[in-house]
Amino acid sequence: LVGIVRYTLFQHNIFFKHTSFYNVRNELINVFDFNELIIKVSLRYKSAVRRDETFDLISYLKPFFKKDVNEKNKQRIYAVVKEILENDYDIIVNLETSKITFKRTSKETLQEVVYKVLKEHGRPMKIDEIYEELKKIRRKISKDSIRSTIVTDKERFVSFNRNSTYAVKEIVDGENIKAGTIRSIAKEFLERYDTPQTIDDVVAYVQKYRKASRSSIMSNIKLDSSHIFIFYKNKTMGLSSKSYYKHDDKNLIPTRWEKNYASLLDFLDKYGRFPQLNFQDNDELMLYKFCRLNALLFSRKKMHDYIYNKMKKINFDFDLSHWPYLKELKKIKS
Repeated sequence: LVGIVRYTLFQHNIFFKHTSFYNVRNELINVFDFNELIIKVSLRYKSAVRRDETFDLISYLKPFFKKDVNEKNKQRIYAVVKEILENDYDIIVNLETSKITFKRTSKETLQEVVYKVLKEHGRPMKIDEIYEELKKIRRKISKDSIRSTIVTDKERFVSFNRNSTYAVKEIVDGENIKAGTIRSIAKEFLERYDTPQTIDDVVAYVQKYRKASRSSIMSNIKLDSSHIFIFYKNKTMGLSSKSYYKHDDKNLIPTRWEKNYASLLDFLDKYGRFPQLNFQDNDELMLYKFCRLNALLFSRKKMHDYIYNKMKKINFDFDLSHWPYLKELKKIKS
């Protein structure tokens, strides 16, 4: 008798014990160490097998032969090994191809499941569509967990605009599909040129990949707070990172950031201090949020050099913890 004792983890370190016995001919026991094979296989499954692993069957079993055997007994041994491993372990033994495959034992991660769904569909999908597909696979799932899984795994996934649409990287950046936001697509277009481009050309390029009106595209771009885009009075626009950008250019239209910065300078000149979190004064509150936004950009390493130099001139405090808002205030009070 060849005995097998194995344990299956249920939950909270509770194991189920399984015992099996196989009646094997003595002539096979004498030439093949079944017990050592079982020990090796059991040790392999004590830790999680995270993906299917396939090996050559003959090479894998070679160390367990005690002596040379004839072909007839070798095939008998392979048949017994196949019966034991397939019955008691999640292992596939293919005698025709001479392969042994250890099936994964660890549960598929959420990243892997989402990746599989998006890859199978081969197109960008909204979060609601992904959620409906995953509900068929996993009962306990939420849209928030799916969204956080996707946005934190930038190696596998890309997002489209801000409407919770996602895809795997392999299918994007084609002729009709492009990942990213309206701003990132506009930036990509402007990076191709060494001169400012007309607003109409920028809008036309964005509309190849996004169903959006001219007004929504431009309002989205103008809301950018990191001073990436610049606008000129002749209805052209460009990037502040390009060499054609000049701080003293008379054709430049002040950006939203520059207008807020000018208001901040007026506030500093009038009161001799930076704005505070004052809910009784909307103007001061707006400037406080502007300061907090700049501290946030700095903490995320997304601050443009132009902005950094401007803020540094007025001795701005870049420490985000010194610019708390509602959530942070609650923590401070508690």
